[in-house]
Amino acid sequence: MRPANPEYILLALRTQIKRNGLTYPNLAKELDTPLSTLKRHLHNPNIALERLLTYCQAAKTSLEEVHDLAFELENSKLTLFSKTQDEIFIRYPELYDFYRELRFKSDNFDQLLEEYGLDELSVYPYLRSLEILGIINLQEGNRFIFKGQSFYNFHPDSALNKRIEESLKKQLINSDAPVSLGLSRIMISASELEEIESTIYKEILNKHNRNIKKGFTSKEYQKDIIFTHQPHKLATLSKDGIKPLPNSFLAEFKQSLSEIEASADHSDIRRSA
Repeated sequence: MRPANPEYILLALRTQIKRNGLTYPNLAKELDTPLSTLKRHLHNPNIALERLLTYCQAAKTSLEEVHDLAFELENSKLTLFSKTQDEIFIRYPELYDFYRELRFKSDNFDQLLEEYGLDELSVYPYLRSLEILGIINLQEGNRFIFKGQSFYNFHPDSALNKRIEESLKKQLINSDAPVSLGLSRIMISASELEEIESTIYKEILNKHNRNIKKGFTSKEYQKDIIFTHQPHKLATLSKDGIKPLPNSFLAEFKQSLSEIEASADHSDIRRSA
C-alpha cells in the first residue's frame, strides 16, 4: 500500500479530532503533553509512527481511518502547476520525466536509481531542482517528502500540458492497441460532453487511487487513456470517397460476388465432409 502524503495524514488526523468533538487542550491533558508540543507534532510531517498511533488512539480513530481520509482530502481538489514550474519542465523535460517516475516509484527509490543508471551523486541535481521548485522537501541522504498532493493539474494555456498531450496522442495513434470505444456522428452538445468528461475523469481517478492504496501497480494495471472528440467528419474506407462509379463497376461487382459465393460454398462443402 502506498502511504498517503504525510501532510494530508496529519490534516486527516486533525480533521478526525474535530469530527469526534475533541479539543487540543483536552487531548494534551489526556496525553500529559504540553499543548504547544501537541500542536507542533500535529503539523510535523516527520512525526514518529508510534506517536502518530498514540494520537490516533486518543482521538478515538484508527490509523487506517486516518489514512483513508488522507487520500480523500489529498484528491478533493487539484493543485495547478505554477507558470514557473510549467516553463521549467518545458525547458528541462527530463526533469518532468524524473518527477513523474519519482511520484510513482517513491517507495522503490533504489529501484528507480538502478533502472535509470543513477546513483546518490547523479540523482542529487534532480532532487535539488524539485526542491527549488517547491515540489519536495529534501533531507539528508537524499531522503525527501513530497509537498502538496499527489496529482497536479495544468493551467488552460499550459504549454507543458500541450506537449504531454501531443506525446500521448502520438503514442496511442501509433499503438496496435484495439479501440475500446469509437463513435461517429453522435448528436451531443459541448456542455453534455464536458459533463461526461468530468464524470469519466472522477471515476478513473477514484479507481486509480483505490488501486494505488491497495498496491495494485504492476504492469497489468498501468494504462494510458485518452478521451478526445472533434466535429464530425465522414470516415470513409475508400480512398476517394463517394463519386460516380466507372462503367465497368457492375460487371466487376458481379464477378467478385460470384467468386465470394463460390469460395463460401466450397468452405461449406469442406466443413460438411
